Amino acid sequence: MSEPVARISRIDIILWTLVAAFIVTNVVLPPLGVSTLALSVIFVFVSAAFLVLHGTLSYGWRGVLIFSALALVISNAMENLSIVTGFPFGHYHYGSTLGPKLFLVPILIGPAYVTVGYLAWTIAGILLNMRKPGDRAIGIVAMPVVASFVMVLWDLALDPSSSTYRQSWIWEDGGGYFGVPLSNFLGWYLTVYLFFQAFTIYLWKTGSVPNLGRGRKLQVAVAYLSLGLGYVARFAIAPNVVVVDQRGTPWNVHDLMETQAIIGLFVIGFVAIVAILKVLTEGDAPIDRDVVETGHVMSSASSPDSSRQLRTLKEVLRTRLAPDEWSAIFEREPEPRPRNRGANERLDGPPRV
Repeated sequence: MSEPVARISRIDIILWTLVAAFIVTNVVLPPLGVSTLALSVIFVFVSAAFLVLHGTLSYGWRGVLIFSALALVISNAMENLSIVTGFPFGHYHYGSTLGPKLFLVPILIGPAYVTVGYLAWTIAGILLNMRKPGDRAIGIVAMPVVASFVMVLWDLALDPSSSTYRQSWIWEDGGGYFGVPLSNFLGWYLTVYLFFQAFTIYLWKTGSVPNLGRGRKLQVAVAYLSLGLGYVARFAIAPNVVVVDQRGTPWNVHDLMETQAIIGLFVIGFVAIVAILKVLTEGDAPIDRDVVETGHVMSSASSPDSSRQLRTLKEVLRTRLAPDEWSAIFEREPEPRPRNRGANERLDGPPRV
């Protein structure tokens, strides 16, 4: 039994190292004056590595690929739609600071939706105390709704400095929130809700149960907390200058970044701290394992879904059982059935005369 424990321990060391990299990327590097493009690239690589390892342990390769595909396709489609038509975010366009683009949207934007979306999704599960959307009927809608709010909180802190100040993207008509319009946040909510809801339906249809124990939940909560603390760190070097948005409204950058720090600490930070405390105080917390549980009881044992789930369960057992245990359970020859003796025969002696 010592070998699996050692393997899981090494995996968690890697995951906690990636969480530390989250903190360095979000909190340490910005005050050092690292460029926006460099920070974005580092963040994408760190968060993608975390998603691949943590997400695969939680949902399996298929689950990670489906979540990523949904987030990438839906976010890119909605952003391109808005740049062309103004729906759902409003009228805006991207500058050149974020590198090459896929159609009209920088390539780096898609991975940000995926990775922070995964954090928001997991935080929602912690806050709602749900292992999977189908735990309760309302969970099929509740988790996407809450996860979307958790996701938009990040953009509430991200957008003003990225658009009005650094002009990584530019709102063509300005807006009341430091040059950002309300439509941006409504569009964000709709976009992330669509791929969260689609992923929920996938989990509900397949009966997939995430393999999330206390340690893996804490890793996500701390990583999400680092997003909020990053804006507190950025405020430490906020310049006291005035910028003007596209409709001519002046904004003081120091005030703008102070507002972001408040949101990062008391909004994003609050949600993250609640999630951390819920994990630390939950009674019978599930343990972390490096396999994925799947399936719920089906009404018919002969249904295709049930057969697929039974095969998956058998594959999981093969990875957990020693070869001799596997053979003893699944490969032994059936014992011969006893001969059916007559009604006038005793089981422990000769027949009656």
